[in-house]
Amino acid sequence: MSRFFIILSALLLPLAGCKEAAPKPQATVAYDEREGRNLEMDVYLPSAPAAGLRPAVLLVHGGGWSAGHRRDFSWIGQWLATRGYVAFSTSYRLVTKDGNHWPAQLDDVQRSVRWIRAHAADYQIDPARIGALGASAGGHLVACLGMLDTRDNSEAALAAHSSRVACVVDLCGPTDLTEDMRKKVPKGEWCNGIIDALLGNTQREGAREASPLYLVDGKSAPFLIFHGSKDDIVPIDQSERLETALKAAGVEVELVTMDSGHNFANATQIQEFMKRTEKFLQTHLKPISPSP
Repeated sequence: MSRFFIILSALLLPLAGCKEAAPKPQATVAYDEREGRNLEMDVYLPSAPAAGLRPAVLLVHGGGWSAGHRRDFSWIGQWLATRGYVAFSTSYRLVTKDGNHWPAQLDDVQRSVRWIRAHAADYQIDPARIGALGASAGGHLVACLGMLDTRDNSEAALAAHSSRVACVVDLCGPTDLTEDMRKKVPKGEWCNGIIDALLGNTQREGAREASPLYLVDGKSAPFLIFHGSKDDIVPIDQSERLETALKAAGVEVELVTMDSGHNFANATQIQEFMKRTEKFLQTHLKPISPSP
């Protein structure tokens, strides 16, 4: 699933008119500590001063829940900053052979959102206007952010802050972890393996509780979903079924089907993604436009 980000970065670079390395964040902050190691977020800030409170977007990388890095979304973070958003690209605990099974990843991304709300004043952020964008495994995680209340609310310092986001941009995220992917896509056996690793068992115990498709209700956030019609890792019908479930619950949702695999195929698709994403975020987060 990590190849999505390699192709995304390669296509975004010429679109940005830049030949340099990926942009660096203005800051990196630690939002938690687990097993003696900091969990961190990169912060991308608009360069122009805001006339009021800004919206924010949490970025969640993919990589099969076991790989990838928050810097995979550096270009997206920088692009969002130019559009008036404060972007936070977060790390989360990655699955290993020894642990970090579900729901560790859910706890981490929920804590990321709550940390942003707790520190909203530091970044001139409106805590009511926080969205989330993720791809592949990150798409799965941001979908959960749009549907679930905080699972672990044990820390007093964050207890008053919700982990739900106001809107979700989901790029080809898996939504039904109960399925046998071998019956659906060429790389289904590999996909089955990373789902089993995430859950920590091969019987799919806990799969339904970890599946956005079965978490939909009328309180779910609005969704913008992108998925490739030729995806060989995550079946496109997982996004189609999520769209159907959200509509049935009365939730705003748009599914954009691309002529591609588990990634964008060309610069035209990247431009379409950027155009639709900007419109969607404007609708639901109403950013303050940066000064010329």
